Amino acid sequence: MKDSSGRTAWIPLKQLSTEPSLCSRVPDLENQVKTLTDKLTNIDNTWNQRTAEMQ
Repeated sequence: MKDSSGRTAWIPLKQLSTEPSLCSRVPDLENQVKTLTDKLTNIDNTWNQRTAEMQ
């Protein structure tokens, strides 16, 4: 394994993971939260418009 400085090191097999690191997952999760929040906001606005038309 190489670190960000280019140094090579060995780590125990039990410390390896097939799951991506948090550094690579957090930006994707933040984008997903923003997308879903925007969708929820639009759903709320759409619902308010529909109920206003009924009144």
